[in-house]
Amino acid sequence: MRLKLILHIGGAKCGSSAIQRYNATHRDRLASQYGCLVPDTTLGMEGPFTGEQIFFFEQMRKDKENGVKIVASRMGQLKRYMQQHGLQTLIVSAENLINLGGCEKLFASVASEFDVEIVLYVRRQDQYFVSAWQQWHLKTYASPQAYVDARLGIDANWTNMLRPWEEQFTSAKFNVRIFQRNRLIEQDVVADFYATSGLGGLLEGTQSLVANKSFSEHLGDMACRVQDVFDSPHDNAFYEVMADAIGAQAFKKSSGSHIYTLQEREDILDAYADCNEQLRQKYFPDIAADIPLFDPPTERDVVVKTDEEKSAAEIDLLTRAVFGMLQQLRKRDEAA
Repeated sequence: MRLKLILHIGGAKCGSSAIQRYNATHRDRLASQYGCLVPDTTLGMEGPFTGEQIFFFEQMRKDKENGVKIVASRMGQLKRYMQQHGLQTLIVSAENLINLGGCEKLFASVASEFDVEIVLYVRRQDQYFVSAWQQWHLKTYASPQAYVDARLGIDANWTNMLRPWEEQFTSAKFNVRIFQRNRLIEQDVVADFYATSGLGGLLEGTQSLVANKSFSEHLGDMACRVQDVFDSPHDNAFYEVMADAIGAQAFKKSSGSHIYTLQEREDILDAYADCNEQLRQKYFPDIAADIPLFDPPTERDVVVKTDEEKSAAEIDLLTRAVFGMLQQLRKRDEAA
């Protein structure tokens, strides 16, 4: 019997952290009860086991001379390990695979070695832009609108991003899912991932663990004004330090956002109308043509705040940060 590879290629900001954390937490049970292998962060078996290989594939993509060979060698070693231990399914997960041009070529030898299922979660583009701004792009662009101006039609263009994978894996199964609560099985991305990936239905206790909590947008507004404190878009030291000082108030408490207005959200979605229609026709033929692929944005998605209200919220966070740091210093002095 041929071994199966579930290749979770993204998308970013579509519940990947929850899926990966579940894979890592339940790695032993996935192997013993379901015959699934979750490799370590470099497609090996020595650890650490975090349920993802994000930075490994980024490095392999940049290594033009050896990247494909290294991935092929690691995949071959995993195949032999699975055969020796009676495992049937390999789960590889890195949400940046769909973003990084050329990553599909890293798996050139995989199609002949495994039955491949490629899993992709997609979400409404205005929601993606909000999340991606908070996660990465406030560290490099001057404003949310500057980010839209630079990347509209490129980021979260699921149809274009899928095309190289479709061309590389002509015989693979593509499992494209909508990251929208009312479209997910059990309204949960982890339950949805397992129920739709041919792993024998839901695992007990698949409900998502809390992963990748969003920081306060007011904290993000402040961070955007001090971009020099970040080493790269992936540097989160600023947030970690501030959250340690501020506490729970450093995190977002509702789903609404003040980053883009309702009109700006609608404009973003309009720019992707053709892309989303192509995706609907190919992967969601059960959704009628007169029904949008994604539920449209509404006023509930938007938090309207004046500049004065935003400034007051930032001062609140700064006050809490100073107070928190002074408390920590006092405790250290008392302990000494």
